[in-house]
Amino acid sequence: MLRELNAHGYAIIDDVGIELCPGLNILTGETGAGKSIILGTLGFVLGDRVSDDIIGKRSDSCRVDASFELSGLDALAARLGESDILDDEAAAAGRLTLTREINRGGRSRCRVNGRTVSVKTLKTIGDILVDFHGQHEHQLLLKAERHVDFLDAFGRLGPIRDKVSELRREFMELGKKVRDLEDDIRQAESRSDLTRFEIDELEKLNLKEGEDEKLESRLNVLEHAERIIELGSEAIDLTYDGDESASQLLARARAALEKLAHFKPDIEPLLETLDGAEVAIKEVAEEVRSQVSRIDLEDSDPEAMRDRLAQIERIKRKYGETVAELIARLERLKNSLDNREDMQVLLDDLREECGKKGSLLAEAALDLSSRRKKASRKFEKLVREEILSLGIEGGDFKVVFEEAEDGEEVRAADGKTLRVGDSGLDQVEFFVRTNPGENLMPLRRIASGGEISRVMLALKSILADVDEVGTLIFDEIDAGIGGGTADTVAMKLRRVADSRQVICITHLPQIAVAGNLHLKVEKSTAAGRTTATVVPVGGRERIEEVARMIDGRKPSGSAMTHAEQILTKAPKGRTKTREA
Repeated sequence: MLRELNAHGYAIIDDVGIELCPGLNILTGETGAGKSIILGTLGFVLGDRVSDDIIGKRSDSCRVDASFELSGLDALAARLGESDILDDEAAAAGRLTLTREINRGGRSRCRVNGRTVSVKTLKTIGDILVDFHGQHEHQLLLKAERHVDFLDAFGRLGPIRDKVSELRREFMELGKKVRDLEDDIRQAESRSDLTRFEIDELEKLNLKEGEDEKLESRLNVLEHAERIIELGSEAIDLTYDGDESASQLLARARAALEKLAHFKPDIEPLLETLDGAEVAIKEVAEEVRSQVSRIDLEDSDPEAMRDRLAQIERIKRKYGETVAELIARLERLKNSLDNREDMQVLLDDLREECGKKGSLLAEAALDLSSRRKKASRKFEKLVREEILSLGIEGGDFKVVFEEAEDGEEVRAADGKTLRVGDSGLDQVEFFVRTNPGENLMPLRRIASGGEISRVMLALKSILADVDEVGTLIFDEIDAGIGGGTADTVAMKLRRVADSRQVICITHLPQIAVAGNLHLKVEKSTAAGRTTATVVPVGGRERIEEVARMIDGRKPSGSAMTHAEQILTKAPKGRTKTREA
C-alpha cells in the first residue's frame, strides 16, 4: 500500500507531499489542475520511461520518493524478498521506499531503501506493487500472458498448477538426462569403429611393459657381440687367467708380505686386505666370463628384433605415449565398449522413467485445463454482469483458449501428443466487447481510457479477493458515464477498496463521495509562475469541492445542499472513512 508520495521539481510541482490511506483515495480538481501530473510522479518513481522534459522550469533536477507499507501483503513481501529487493531489516519494518532522480542531462538515479538499483529493477517492483488503469503502462490485465494467472487465481487452481509445474520441471530434467546420454552414446558409436581398430591394433602387438627398453639393450649387445667377446676375454686374462694377471700379481705380492711380516708383525693386517682384493678380482672375472658366455649369436635374430622394435616405435609415435601408457590405453578402450553397453541399459531405463513422468504430466495438465475451462465459464458470467452494470451497453466478455505454442511434448493416455508449457496446455486471453454490434476483441486492444478503466474495474471487482497487487489506480474511470452507472461504479470501487488500496481520479461527485480520503489538486499562478498543490479536504471544504463538481467553480446553495446529501448517503465499505 502506498503510504507517502513526495515530489520535487516535477513539471509544475515544486514540492508536494501526499499521505494516503487504506481503502479508496479520491483525487479531484478542475480540468487542467494537474491531477494526471500527480499520477505521473508515481509512474516516474515506478520506472516509467521519461526524459528531462519532466523537470520543472525553475529546477535543475526532479526527485520523487514513494513509501509503501507491506503489512498484510505477505505474498508481495515474499516475492520481493526472493528477488533480494527487500532485506531482512526492511522486511521486519514492513516498509519499502523507492526513490528516483533525474537531472537536466537526462541522467537518472534509482534507489530502493537507500540501495542503488537499475530502472529495470524499479519497474519490476512497480509491477508488483501498483496496477495502473487508464493511460499508463502498468496494466497487468492488459498483458495477455498474465490472463491465465488471473483465471487460475479466480478458480483457486494454484495447487494443481504448482503440481503441473513441478511435474514439468522433473520431466524436463529427465528429458535433458536422456538427451545428454543419447549424445554420449552417439559419440561413442561414432568412435566405435576407430575404437575397435585401435583395440585390434594394440592387441595384435601384444605389448609387454618395458619391452622396448629390453629390445634396445639386447640389440646393442648383438650388434657389438665380437667386440664384447674380445674385450671380455681381455678383461678375464688381465684379472684372473693370464700369467701376468692381477690375480697372479696379487699372489706374488702376498707371498712377499708374508715374509715381511716375519720381520714386521704389524704388516699382517694388510694380508687380509690383499685376500679381499683377490676374491673381488676373481668375482669380477667370473661375472665377465658368465656375461660373455651368454651371448648366443646362433639362436638370436637381430633383424626380427629390429622389426619388432620398429613396430613398437611406430605405435608410440602414433599415439604419443610410452609402452606402459599404450597398455593402459588398451584397457581403457576395452572398458569404453563395455561402458557403452551399460550406457544403453541406463538410457532404456531413463526413457521408461521419462515416459511415466510424461504420462503423469499429461494427466495433471489435462486436469488443470479442464478445471480452467470450468472456472472460465463462471468467470465470464460474473465479469459480463459487472461490465453491463457499469454502463457498457452491449458489453460482453469471453475467455479464449488456445493450445500452448511452446512447451514440452508429452503423450496422453489416449495416445494424443500434448504440448505442456509454463502454464500447462493453455494459452488464455481475455476478449471483450464494449459497444453494441462490435465483435469481441482482445482486451489489450481497447482504445478508450474510460472503457479500459471500467472493464478493469469489473475484472478487479471479481478478482479483488485473489489479486496480489496492493495498490490499484484508476484514471478516467468515469469517462462517458453518469447517473445510476456512476453510483454503481462508486459502489464497486468501494468493494474493491475493502481488500486493496485504490487511488482514483474522478470528475463525478457520486464517485468522489465514496472515498475514504479526498485529495484536491489545485493549480495557482503567481508572479508568472504556475504551480500545482495537493491538499486533503474534509468537512465543509469537502462539501464545497463536491458542490463544485456538481455545479461548477462557484456552486449555488442548492448544489451545497445536494453535496451534503450525497456525502451522507455515500457508499461505505469495511474500511473506515478518514476525514482530513
